[in-house]
Amino acid sequence: MPNADFTLRLLQGIAGPFWYAAGATIQILLFGVLAVEIKRKAPSAHTVLEIVKARWGRTAHKVPTPHNCISIVTARYSPSH
Repeated sequence: MPNADFTLRLLQGIAGPFWYAAGATIQILLFGVLAVEIKRKAPSAHTVLEIVKARWGRTAHKVPTPHNCISIVTARYSPSH
């Protein structure tokens, strides 16, 4: 089964892969800007929960904590392929 890049190349010539890559590049650049802003607001944070606590306080930190704990347990004990 051909991937999306190969299919675009067949249908649109050189412009297809160019625009496919351009879409991925925008996401990478936006993540770089986001990472700089996160480090400015929470320089010692390592996890999403630490970022939430530094930015919005202890009460907001308590909201996603149960969800994250359940996700960790679920991922840890789920059967692997």
